Amino acid sequence: RLKGARLRLAVEQALAAGVRDFDTAALYGNGLELCAFLRGHGVAEEVRVTSKVHASPTQVNDFCAQVEPLVRALGQPLHAVLLHHPMEDSELALRALDALLAAKLCRSVGVSNHSCTQLEALHTHAKELRVAQPVLNQIE
Repeated sequence: RLKGARLRLAVEQALAAGVRDFDTAALYGNGLELCAFLRGHGVAEEVRVTSKVHASPTQVNDFCAQVEPLVRALGQPLHAVLLHHPMEDSELALRALDALLAAKLCRSVGVSNHSCTQLEALHTHAKELRVAQPVLNQIE
């Protein structure tokens, strides 16, 4: 959850060491700064940025609103957007992930902190709804 000078130094060191994957989340509060820094250093096209969206919104557009500023700051779609935690409303969650892809805000979608059982249920429900299925499961 680095910010400011500590974030910039950490990213500079990571880039110098060859790191090309960066992870952030709405809850961390540093995604906008990270994306702007990567773009400002001219490396946005060389890196993959994954961000996790907060799982409390009640509308699909709320998810897009969390991601759009990051995409503008980076100057291109994010590599992946993940649901940070399981949601009770799996239909909303799946429709939101599908909307993120349709809006070209990211290249892939997935989940974080989901059990295998929860992930299997999402895949089944996604097939029923005919929406994009999560392709990533990030484990904390």
